[in-house]
Amino acid sequence: MRPGMGLDAWSYADDEWRGYVLVDSVTDLLVRHVFVTWVAGLHFPNAAEHPDFAPGRDLVLRPEPDNPFDPNAIGVWNADATIQAGHLPAVIVRDLSRLPGERHGLVVGEMFEGPEHLGLWVIVAREPITLNLIDEQRAPPHHVKAWVRQAKEVRQRSAAWQELKSGDPLEQMRRMAEGLKDSHQGIAEGPGRVGMKQ
Repeated sequence: MRPGMGLDAWSYADDEWRGYVLVDSVTDLLVRHVFVTWVAGLHFPNAAEHPDFAPGRDLVLRPEPDNPFDPNAIGVWNADATIQAGHLPAVIVRDLSRLPGERHGLVVGEMFEGPEHLGLWVIVAREPITLNLIDEQRAPPHHVKAWVRQAKEVRQRSAAWQELKSGDPLEQMRRMAEGLKDSHQGIAEGPGRVGMKQ
């Protein structure tokens, strides 16, 4: 076993996800300076299909202070640093770059829709990571399926946001108005709720 941090994980695969789910809670991981996130903006065509980005593979996380779009950008590269998959999401790294120290990555999973690879999920830590697989003969607990479902929902919201962001401004306003209208339907009028629908 190589030096670094060992993390317990369940192996999990279904029609939309292949990879691992960490056993530790998010809080326990954050105390150890570890988190799981998606890879934004896949650069390399079919990066998610490349064997260097299969679940369990090491990654190089390379800061890009000269990036013209975001000086806090952190590129996600294969272990040899020859193929860039994309970047850690800007919303994740905006405060991360202020923390001292090197970052290490590991592919934790990949998401599919039919035959199409939709994205990669990675573990980010301050030291190298080793996954300790829990007995695969037993069925994973329900929280594993819940975590995968949540990861899928994050991916869907991200795709919906990109679609909304890239469209016609008038169409964006129409969608937002529909969303507001839908969110107010069915709210009962009660004390202090003047003007709400019954």
